[in-house]
Amino acid sequence: MSPGHAAVIRADLAPGSYALVTWLRDYRTGRMHADQGTYELITVE
Repeated sequence: MSPGHAAVIRADLAPGSYALVTWLRDYRTGRMHADQGTYELITVE
């Protein structure tokens, strides 16, 4: 997704803790974005 844009995703998840992770690679370094801290921990209530 281009900078400055957003997307809304709806997912029916059971209550609990989840990690939102990207498995894409950084095109400059070849390292996975998740290895570089691109993730978010969420709690669904």
